[in-house]
Amino acid sequence: PRTRSFIQDILDGYFPSELQRDYPNGVPFK
Repeated sequence: PRTRSFIQDILDGYFPSELQRDYPNGVPFK
């Protein structure tokens, strides 16, 4: 699914700089 791909991209290091600033330790997907 597309969501899985999006999360995988984040895990691979494609992390938006805006979120990097707000969530330096990552975003909790719950």
